[in-house]
Amino acid sequence: MKATYTTEQIRFNIDEGTVDSFLAERGFRVIEHLTPEDMEKKYLTLRDGALAGKVTAHFCLVRAVVI
Repeated sequence: MKATYTTEQIRFNIDEGTVDSFLAERGFRVIEHLTPEDMEKKYLTLRDGALAGKVTAHFCLVRAVVI
């Protein structure tokens, strides 16, 4: 099954390469920043090495703590 996001508007984004400074300006420190490829490897790779799905290039996952 292939999902597309052609009709979903992006209402907020952080420019690539600026997430650390964006969050630091707001009192956070990034402790993990996963790209789509990182998320696929970490969460969607099956035991046999095959991928269970794909993460669209529009998404990243950031975990941060308050400093």
